[in-house]
Formats: sequence, structure tokens, C-alpha cells
Amino acid sequence: ILYICICKTIIMKLIISLLLLLLFFPKTANAQTFEQVFSRAKELYDSAQWRKADTVLAHCRQIARNQFGKYSLEYANVLSLSGELAWKLDQKFEADSLLTLSLDIFNINKDNISPLYIKTLSRHALYTDFNVKQCLLAVELSQIQFGDNSIEYADALDYLGKCYVEIQEFNKALDVLLIALKIKKQLFGENNIQCATTMISISDCYYDLFNPTEKMYYDQKVAEIIKNSIGENNPIYAYVLGTLA
Repeated sequence: ILYICICKTIIMKLIISLLLLLLFFPKTANAQTFEQVFSRAKELYDSAQWRKADTVLAHCRQIARNQFGKYSLEYANVLSLSGELAWKLDQKFEADSLLTLSLDIFNINKDNISPLYIKTLSRHALYTDFNVKQCLLAVELSQIQFGDNSIEYADALDYLGKCYVEIQEFNKALDVLLIALKIKKQLFGENNIQCATTMISISDCYYDLFNPTEKMYYDQKVAEIIKNSIGENNPIYAYVLGTLA
């Protein structure tokens, strides 16, 4: 009888252990899968492989919604990047829907200070209705939360500058973009890819301000940085050269 009781106890412990594994391991595996898929989507996005990134992000949205819930910050973060990508693919209505939903989820979570919220606020302002006031709010929040020399502040200024470009206030755009570039140079060095993204917008400003000399200077700097950072064979190098032509 004692032997039977011991066997039953061991069997029960094994069953409990298996149940615990079934309960917790899938969540851990799914979380890892989400991070891997989202990381891959961002790599494709950063290398200007936008059609591929769009496909991976659609899968990532499904994983985030199923695993973390439709009101989760993980889901909101994927929606935010998806919205920016939709704009680049000229899917304006889709961009508006994705970014608005992302911002709503951040607000539901009362997350109005994190870097992801501030970036989404900037994206929503730029890619929906060129809302300068909303971009200015993102700049103010990033300055308060992270300081004048932070990448968050520089990024918010980048979006504000682009917003000014869209409404054809090129001098204002140039002012804030040059500040953003100065911060990025201090943080990463002059020849960093982060600086190149801002230089592209600055080049656009000089084009619209009929200053070909300054435009050519920044075009050459961008081409040099991109070439040295990722090489001539990377798809983004050809893309950038096309945008500067």
C-alpha cells in the first residue's frame, strides 16, 4: 500500500509539472517569436525593403494581438511602425487607421511619456494631417522627459521638421532639422547613419529654398555615410541615391 501511495504521489507531481510547462512555456516561446519577428521586420524596414517588411509586420501584428492582447503596448508598437510603413507605401488611409489605433491604445494604457508613445505621437501628426501642434507637443514631451541632448528629442525634432516641409514652411523646417543634426552628431558622430537620415531632409529643404550649393553638400555627405556604413551593394544605398537625384 505504501508503495502504491508513493507511486501515486510521484505521478501526480509529474502531471503537475507537465501542466505547468504547458501553461508557461508556450507564452515564453511566443514572446520570443514575437521579438524575433518584430526585429526582422525592423531590419527590413531600415534597409528600405518595404514590401517584405509589410508582409512580416502583418504577421507580427497577428502575433502581438493574439499573444499580448488588442490593448497591449506590444501591439501598439507594431501598429505604429506599420502606420509609418503604410505611408511610405502610399497607403494613406491605412496609415491613418493604424497610427490612430496605436495612439488610442497608448492612451488607454495611460502611457503618455514613453519613447514609443512620443514617437507614435510624432508619426501620427506627420502621416495623418501634418499636425504641427501635435508634433510640437511631442517635441516638448521628449525635451521634458529625456533632455535637450537625447535621441528622443532629436527624433521628435526630425518629425517636426518633416511636418514643416509638408506644409511648405521650409525655413522653420531647416531650423529644427539643423538642431536635430547637431544633437545626433554629438551622440553618434558626424558619419553615423542617424545623421544621414536628417541630412536627407535638410537637403530637401535647401532644394525648396533654391540653394543648390548646400543641397549638393548634404547629398554628398549622405551618399558617403551610406556607402561607408552599409556598402554599395545594399538595397538602401541605391534607394538613397535615387531620392537624392
